[in-house]
Amino acid sequence: MKYIILVLCLFAACSKAYVVQNTLEGRAAENLKKIALLKTGTRVKKIEKLLGPPDKVDHVFVNGTGMVDFYFYRTGVTNKSVEDDFTPLVFKDGQLLVMGWPFYRMMKVAQNPHNSVISKLTINHTQE
Repeated sequence: MKYIILVLCLFAACSKAYVVQNTLEGRAAENLKKIALLKTGTRVKKIEKLLGPPDKVDHVFVNGTGMVDFYFYRTGVTNKSVEDDFTPLVFKDGQLLVMGWPFYRMMKVAQNPHNSVISKLTINHTQE
């Protein structure tokens, strides 16, 4: 009888962990933990292996810098704004440069205002 209770408890604990990881809240929490461990210079493929494909991608051509890729990963579920719910990871030549909103804003301001900017925001996948 004790064995059956132990098995049921283990099953319940595993089921709960699975459900948490497969909700937006669970995915956001896991992404936040993993992003905190990233180091600049990490290759984009390694990050995608760790975090999965990004939720959103922004490719920006910046004069004097060239093409910069912003990968947005869900790290919140407030539904207030993109800045509240996503963290941008900034890549140049396939390597992580920096992460966070201040650099994203700086790069957006540095774009050429005369329509020579290539910028496209796309949604790769969402899990809702």
